[in-house]
Amino acid sequence: MIDFARKLNETLRKESLCLAYEFDKDNCEGAAILSHSIARSRQLAKIAENDKVCVWNNDAVKLFHLMDESGGTKRSVFEPLSTRKASAFRGFCNYHDTLLFDRIDNPIAQFDKETVLQLHYRSVSYEYFHKKKAIDCINDFLNEPMSRKNPLYNWACDYLEIMHLSLSDIQKQKQICEKSYPTKNVNGDVKAVIFEFDVSVPVMCVGGWIPTYTINRKKDCLKTN
Repeated sequence: MIDFARKLNETLRKESLCLAYEFDKDNCEGAAILSHSIARSRQLAKIAENDKVCVWNNDAVKLFHLMDESGGTKRSVFEPLSTRKASAFRGFCNYHDTLLFDRIDNPIAQFDKETVLQLHYRSVSYEYFHKKKAIDCINDFLNEPMSRKNPLYNWACDYLEIMHLSLSDIQKQKQICEKSYPTKNVNGDVKAVIFEFDVSVPVMCVGGWIPTYTINRKKDCLKTN
């Protein structure tokens, strides 16, 4: 189990290619930096206590440990995390992380079609990145010599197929966003729903169209993160 956990960590730490490479490779710097799906200094800092916020811990090593311990019923925990790491992922190179989200990394004075596009694209990209990493980790698990004896083996096989279906749908949304960037979403191809609260709440979130599937590989619902 220790060797497998080490292998998972190696998979997660592998250098990632910028997610914008395919649609803007001429300007892309290639390797992705550690960027935030929620702006650290402008947004996370406002709800942090002692520079920490509470987030769902989706660390793959801990995830597999929790599932192993609980027989597959428990998959995540809610834990405090520093703002440096909260919502961070290696999704974009420095150039694209700066250019593609310039409207939302500063205080948003007005929500318009371009702002909606940037929020949506970052959210979809964040989910796309983690789905791809999850698929890599599941493949690592299934390729382990002793994995067939693990009670989670059949679950992992089914879950891998579900993840591929979900990733395919997310990629379609990602491509819609990328096609909308040259026009700044002038046609409103990327839409949004805005929720307004009567009182201030200590929550920051990014929203996106995220498909989910049942264990029978039927589309279940759409959710936002």
